[in-house]
Amino acid sequence: VYHAVDDIFISEGDTLTISPGVYVRFSAGKGLQCYGTLIANGANDAHIVFTSLQSSPNPGDWDNIELYSSGNIISFVDYEYADLGIVGDGATGSSLDNVNMVGTLSLFSFAVYFTNSTDLSITNNQFVMSEEFSGEYAIYCLECHNSVIDSNYISGNHSLSSISADDCDNCDINGNIITGR
Repeated sequence: VYHAVDDIFISEGDTLTISPGVYVRFSAGKGLQCYGTLIANGANDAHIVFTSLQSSPNPGDWDNIELYSSGNIISFVDYEYADLGIVGDGATGSSLDNVNMVGTLSLFSFAVYFTNSTDLSITNNQFVMSEEFSGEYAIYCLECHNSVIDSNYISGNHSLSSISADDCDNCDINGNIITGR
């Protein structure tokens, strides 16, 4: 278990590797900004958990994860009590697989929001947002050419769309199960 009492900053050229089964607990308002490479590769029987440091956690307790470089891997991860979902710009070739965000993000949040990030793989995730309030989208991709958004389970009442892939040439969006509005 690691307690992040300050923001985690991964510099360009650096790699942070988080082992299966590790818990990363963030203090209020703190988060992770990645300009290098984040490898959070859990296992089916040993998820990595990004969560709040609070003893009685609430949605929005900590900030979020932000990816500003290519080749990140976030797999078999439970993502809890953040203010926002995972954000990326220029995160080309990054992969989110088997990420669980189940009802603990702040109201009106999104699960994934990427811009200018080609060749993404967003697969096998479970994004269950609030039934009363959800953000505009669960998954939002702008200029994410050649990306795959496949086999995700998405639930919630999103005000615009559960999945938005604007200017997404050669994208493969298939096999997603969407419930709610």
